[in-house]
Amino acid sequence: MSINLKTLIGKLDDTCRHAAERAANLCMARGHYEVDLEHLFLALLEQPTSDFAVIARHSGVSLEQLERDLTTEISRFRDGNTRTPVFSSRLPTLFEHAWLIASLDSHTTRIRSGHLLLALLTQAELAQLAQRASAQFARFKLDEIKHDFVKLTRGSSEAGESVGFADAQAGEGDEGDVAAPAPNALGKTPALDQFTTNLTQRARDGKLDPVVGRDTEIRQAIDILMRRRQNNPILTGEAGVGKTAVVEGLALKIADGDVP
Repeated sequence: MSINLKTLIGKLDDTCRHAAERAANLCMARGHYEVDLEHLFLALLEQPTSDFAVIARHSGVSLEQLERDLTTEISRFRDGNTRTPVFSSRLPTLFEHAWLIASLDSHTTRIRSGHLLLALLTQAELAQLAQRASAQFARFKLDEIKHDFVKLTRGSSEAGESVGFADAQAGEGDEGDVAAPAPNALGKTPALDQFTTNLTQRARDGKLDPVVGRDTEIRQAIDILMRRRQNNPILTGEAGVGKTAVVEGLALKIADGDVP
């Protein structure tokens, strides 16, 4: 899975977005070539009511020592850059895993600093880099943070920023739009429930228009699905050639019981 960096930054909540901007400023001020993990978490320490700071205090982490360690670590970075720095490859990795945690585990549309911390601690390579920069990172209790995230972040300024998928889409779109389900409505396939559309159900609900002229392609898709192996039809082609129509036509046939 690889998500565009601009898209990932757009998913940061206000606290994290401000920290990312501050991290870039720290990097530029010191003439560093890349904005890295240390810049970001040093910037997050400037926000004492963030998830990160709240969890750190609960975990017995010395924020003062952590700040000293991170400041010492970035002082070792190569400097002399006079151009705009770029994000290191580690930050997109961190953001992407944080987004998966935010969307799949917390069912929220925004990445919080607590999600960034969880992503840092659960990715072995990133966790090693963090603990190399400061032994304070080893004090975080990963299992406790995972299981008691809501409890641990109660009182965090980011708790009020969080928006669930259903809340974010409430009142948006027209009557034909399908809103993402609320977390307690998710079934055994939460990722599919949140990020995909059940076209067969839409067909049963009468929300799909009839499909004309795609019988051959629909039949081919059905034939492939009936195989014992290699039974995943893949539709390719330029935009506008009718890929969606084939899928909707198949959904209509399934809803009508017009399939083997």
